Amino acid sequence: MEKASYTKEQKKAILIYCGELAVFGVIFLIVGLLILLEVIGIKDWKRYAFTYVTLIGGIWPIADFIWMLSSKKHRSHNSLLDKCLLLPVPLALIPLDIWVLTQGIDNVENVVFRFGISIPLIYISVVYLFECVFHYFKPIPLLLEEDEEEKAKTEEK
Repeated sequence: MEKASYTKEQKKAILIYCGELAVFGVIFLIVGLLILLEVIGIKDWKRYAFTYVTLIGGIWPIADFIWMLSSKKHRSHNSLLDKCLLLPVPLALIPLDIWVLTQGIDNVENVVFRFGISIPLIYISVVYLFECVFHYFKPIPLLLEEDEEEKAKTEEK
């Protein structure tokens, strides 16, 4: 098996991307655990914000996944694995949000929000940490593409 050789700029882009994934993974893990252990409490405004943000924002990952499946150009720049691993979060949260809205946000027990917020955050953190390691060894195609200006500069030299 051949080891791929990357330019200095590509290595830098890969390290920055993997570093960002690791930082966000650790942050989501810490926040998820703090909410799960009730160190961070669930106040009324968090109930409303969580319900509406995840209901409206949950549409984007689903739409992005469909766009990835239908567009060869979008598929060539991204990783289908990333989209597939994050898809369970909106598929679980949108029905939960609809159920919460039908019951009335104030009528739902605090434990539902505690688990409803913390478990997706912990799951996302595990996915991000996995992607950090995975994309270090197999970078997404977008990171490996060189700008046309950089190609022109290297060709001139």
